[in-house]
Amino acid sequence: MSIRINEDEEGSPLLAGVYSDATSAALQNESNSSVSINRSPTDETYRWKSIRLCYLTFFISSLGFSICLSSIWPYLQQVDTESNEAFLGWVVAAFSLGQLIASPILGLLFNVMKQARIPILISLVISLFGSALYAYVHIFPTNRRFVLLVARFVIGLGAGNGAVIRSFVSGATTVAERTEVMAKVSICQSLGFIVGPAVQAVFTLLGYPGPVHGAALQINMYTSAGLLSFLMAIGNIVLIAVFFKEFFFETDTMDRSLANPASINSDAAEQLQHQQTDSQTKPDTLAALICIFTFCVLFFNFSTLETIMTPLSQVMFAWNKEQASLYNGIALAVCGFISMVSFISIRCWTKILTENDLIVAALTLTFAAFMLLTPWVGLPAPLSSYFIVNGTASDDSAGLPIRVEDHSGGCSPALPWCYRVPAVKLPLAILAIAVHSVGYPIAIVLAPSVLTKILGQIRQGVWMGLLTGGGSLARCIGPIVVSLLFSGYGPQASFLTSSGLVLLSLIAVVAFAKRLVPFDVYRMRRMRLGGYGTYAEI
Repeated sequence: MSIRINEDEEGSPLLAGVYSDATSAALQNESNSSVSINRSPTDETYRWKSIRLCYLTFFISSLGFSICLSSIWPYLQQVDTESNEAFLGWVVAAFSLGQLIASPILGLLFNVMKQARIPILISLVISLFGSALYAYVHIFPTNRRFVLLVARFVIGLGAGNGAVIRSFVSGATTVAERTEVMAKVSICQSLGFIVGPAVQAVFTLLGYPGPVHGAALQINMYTSAGLLSFLMAIGNIVLIAVFFKEFFFETDTMDRSLANPASINSDAAEQLQHQQTDSQTKPDTLAALICIFTFCVLFFNFSTLETIMTPLSQVMFAWNKEQASLYNGIALAVCGFISMVSFISIRCWTKILTENDLIVAALTLTFAAFMLLTPWVGLPAPLSSYFIVNGTASDDSAGLPIRVEDHSGGCSPALPWCYRVPAVKLPLAILAIAVHSVGYPIAIVLAPSVLTKILGQIRQGVWMGLLTGGGSLARCIGPIVVSLLFSGYGPQASFLTSSGLVLLSLIAVVAFAKRLVPFDVYRMRRMRLGGYGTYAEI
């Protein structure tokens, strides 16, 4: 028997206003019909089970990443007292560098092998080793900060499976299903960001050195994140190996329309049939690159927050390490909840606005968030009670060495901008993070979703590798640039840089909004222009 999949969302807001004449009528008729797909009920059960396993894998990957966001800076200080804010940028960037390297490789492997299971399993095994190394930094006698950096790099290599998961989900869903499924992927990612910081906040109750602090095993507020990630990776490997099945839809709704000349007038049918074999019906590269650029900007900005959130709070609000880990963990959990609500609302918003309009609105909110974070007027941040002299923490008044763990927070006089840059206001910071938590999720969901529609129903492993790799590159460069700007010039330079990139992305999306359409629409336009229309005409 056949399984009928309703395509009533084919005429989603993304398609609004881009068809004309007979083409529009044909597409509308097609969108209101049901498409018969020869799959047994068992196949459909396994298809959705595999998609849900992708949700779970994204959740676990996100949880493993976010669980250490608020504690990585104090952990770095704990394992190696020579660590500073600049090196923190490299540690955070190491994760993204690993993801940058692994994403296109795993995406290419997905295309070559024509399956997702093996690439996903490879990535999970890599994550397993990275998590173990993160939890066992203490067994190394020297250079522990570099061991922590390597651990983050290896975990990042394992996180390269995002390209494979997005490619599989894109190929295993119809166009009508894809936006909702992609949104659910991002919701699971958001859930990981909610649960991770909340779990880390609970782990702070373990304290340091924690209840178990032997040579073979240490369980404390820092190592617990790596140990939990290790256990989750084992469970994920078992589930993927046992229950994951491969699925791929070769054609989409428009292809079925093209095969049915009765659905449109005969002249258009003949032209469309010719267009199927036209070598010029490749996806719109410029539109695809705009989506990837927007995705990269969003991740660059996210890396800005994840890199300097903890040191910023210690400097601006004079929080100590325990307070910074706890309060930032709670803040990340709350923001994650806001993000999840924002994710869920996307389906409702797409019934009112086009996806392009939603991306513009989301980027506008993101821009506003970073402008709110930028301190413009007011007094400088409170000074800390010590500064660094030749690598030694010293009391400002007596000049006597003190332990770094006794530091209560505040802006170090060693930073050149402490006396002149206004302090970030806590209420504005809370408002800005909340606004960012509303705008960021919408844009981060819709940019890849629109990209998959621009590309059409092809195997998108390489393109998804470029998307994920581009995001990883942004998150690799972002922490380094932001940490250097923060150390040298303060929060103003960091946040204004992020604001400028968002503004550039916003301009690109607005200027080329008519190009951000599904592949079938782009192909129809090319057909109407005889396949030789200029970009301006398209």
